[in-house]
Amino acid sequence: MTIKTDIFDAVDTAWSKFASLHKSATFVTKTASYTFGAANELTTTNTTTTVNVIVVDEAKDADGNRAKYTVYIRTNDIEDIASYDEITIDGLAYSLHSYKDDGFVIEAKLVGTPGGLDHVDV
Repeated sequence: MTIKTDIFDAVDTAWSKFASLHKSATFVTKTASYTFGAANELTTTNTTTTVNVIVVDEAKDADGNRAKYTVYIRTNDIEDIASYDEITIDGLAYSLHSYKDDGFVIEAKLVGTPGGLDHVDV
């Protein structure tokens, strides 16, 4: 066993102990393609990945405009978090504001997407 393996095992153990705090999150990648010619057709495809996250914080900007949420995600549960267009938790859509990945756990900041319940257009 390596130190990295020991740390992953410790993260898994801690993650299991906090199972009551888990929320299901769906990570969505949106792809669009356009076919030229007689059909002139636009095709959109959503690819989804669902994982458990732990919501640890909610904060609003001083103007009260956007809620920002901090969530934890195990690094091994998601590939390249920056490649996702949308994250849905409890039926509400969020976008990724920023994230920090220490190689074991990702701390992600999410904001309500335009048109979402947690977003007010200015």
